[in-house]
Amino acid sequence: MQPIDTITVEEVRNVPQLHSNAEAISGMLLAVPHLFPPTTNLYDAKAQQPATLALPTIWKDFGTFYKLAGSAFKAAEAMETAEGKGPLRAASLRLRASCDACHELYLRHYEPPKVLDSDYRFDFESALPRKN
Repeated sequence: MQPIDTITVEEVRNVPQLHSNAEAISGMLLAVPHLFPPTTNLYDAKAQQPATLALPTIWKDFGTFYKLAGSAFKAAEAMETAEGKGPLRAASLRLRASCDACHELYLRHYEPPKVLDSDYRFDFESALPRKN
């Protein structure tokens, strides 16, 4: 997505590559719903490092998830055929919006680890003995 996102703030360059990227993304988006059969519902809100970042709402409302993936596919497909810098930029924004809409509902938000005072006071000398 990086080259596609970049054209929203920078000059549109290498249009054939952008079309190729959009084509690849559209193909991947067709597969996305099929990567989440019921057996993949491994979400555990209490896990420090969960087995999946997918939220259980995917499986509770699979029909909506499937429709959102289909909308994202159509947005990528539209970008694949968009001609001209303005239409390419607009198609890029629609593709990003469709991805973000799905991620907002179905992807666990990343929370970076919190740094504790004890982290600053960690005694590396005792934990990692010196080699003689």
